[in-house]
Amino acid sequence: MTMICVDAVKENLENVTDFVTGQLGEKADGKFRFELELICEEVFINICNYAYGENVGKAEIEVSKLSDSIVVKFIDSGKEFNPLKKADPNINAPLEERNIGGLGIFMTKKLSDNLSYERLNGKNIFTITKKL
Repeated sequence: MTMICVDAVKENLENVTDFVTGQLGEKADGKFRFELELICEEVFINICNYAYGENVGKAEIEVSKLSDSIVVKFIDSGKEFNPLKKADPNINAPLEERNIGGLGIFMTKKLSDNLSYERLNGKNIFTITKKL
């Protein structure tokens, strides 16, 4: 497992995606890499936008590369939020009837093989597994 800790600000997005995809080596094709970057972007930007309100907090990103998958944990000390409890948006509804937001979590669910959330010691821990 490798880990970085960054300020949860949008300017650190490239550092986060580079760190995560840097753990892949040559095993992952372009589509896999793109989907993993998209997942990381959605989760990290949500932390930046919502976890700490007007304050700047930290985000820890832990990556474990297994023989058949990559596991990415996003950890923050912000307000409690379980993204898995968020209802999926109705993507079949007409645009004017859709609520704003929620597509990032929906995409993360669709692009991941396994997701889990826990609140432990005042921290949100959102774990994403994607098979290679």
